[in-house]
Amino acid sequence: MKNLKRFIAKCAAVMLLATLVMPAFLGQFYFEVRAETEMSEPVTAPPEVVIATAVFTDTEGHWAETYIEKIRDLGIVSGKTADTFAPNDNITRGELTKIAIIALGFDLPENVLESFTDVDTSAWFAPYISAAKIVGIIGGYADGSFNPNGLINRAEALKILLEAAGFEDLEEHFENNYANMSEWTYVTFPDVGIYEWYAKYVAYAYDNGIISGYEDRTFGPGNSITRAEVAKVVSSILDMM
Repeated sequence: MKNLKRFIAKCAAVMLLATLVMPAFLGQFYFEVRAETEMSEPVTAPPEVVIATAVFTDTEGHWAETYIEKIRDLGIVSGKTADTFAPNDNITRGELTKIAIIALGFDLPENVLESFTDVDTSAWFAPYISAAKIVGIIGGYADGSFNPNGLINRAEALKILLEAAGFEDLEEHFENNYANMSEWTYVTFPDVGIYEWYAKYVAYAYDNGIISGYEDRTFGPGNSITRAEVAKVVSSILDMM
């Protein structure tokens, strides 16, 4: 009987000790396992913002490849399709205006108002044309139209892009270097008369390395400008800013 009492007493003591020790042990075990788990699990960082850029299959080896890549990477232009840029295609007045507004960082108006008689306010190019008119980059034709879907020539495109860039020395450059040369009949190129409205733009662009003209030493002010040529002009202007 005494032995039984001693056995029960010992069991009670063991159980009491267990109630005191086990929580601490289990807590320490949980802490160590938890800590080991937290340290071994990789920390998930916020996902990087990846800007998808198209790889154009028709610009590799093209003379304007680097210019096209630059303005593509800046988000100024996109392709004609998912993987083509069509560098030798001509560009419309609406497309050129959009490029000018994006490239030079102008804000689009919150409300697109009618800017020209032939520019529907719901058209994709309407916000860009409206913005360009507001800041004085474009003026349109005497009849109040803009002809957004018509092709734009080299002189017109150069004017819009240089006006958008806002080079403050453009007028002074022409006055100091060309306007007073009464014996001159043309500016840099034989097909750019010194009294033509676009002469100052051509002179400024040439003297600053923005344009170089054709191999026959002409500029072709009335020729439709290509997408590749626009890429070069825009890229060169951005390099100056």
